[in-house]
Amino acid sequence: GLAVWTWALADVVAAAITTGVAILVALLAAAMTVFHVRADRTGLTVRSAVGFPRFAIPAADIASVGVIDVAGLAHFGGWGVRIIPGATGVILRNGTALEVTRGSGRRFVLTLDDAATVAAVLGAVRASQAGGGRDADQD
Repeated sequence: GLAVWTWALADVVAAAITTGVAILVALLAAAMTVFHVRADRTGLTVRSAVGFPRFAIPAADIASVGVIDVAGLAHFGGWGVRIIPGATGVILRNGTALEVTRGSGRRFVLTLDDAATVAAVLGAVRASQAGGGRDADQD
């Protein structure tokens, strides 16, 4: 709103600064509130709508997978991308979350609507790798 009024009043320098700040805030909001999640035989990839930050956990590094209930403020000190001792979290809301424990013991926690489905996919990948299973499309 302020950028539009500044442009309308013909103060070009102030308008350019205001518009730049508004665009930066919008990009930062997108980077911290919208994430794309992919779980497949390669592991787990989580990236923001703008491509950064990005988190990748290779299937071979997944020690365990589960679904937990998260309270952002109580468990991670707030919302957004959070790093606490022993864990990294992408905490966008309170509620159901995917919890992936890496081989090092460090946890990755991600709140999402269908955490159980993602956990099942990663659990199946982990079980397949632990059993030395081969995909049908490999020779």
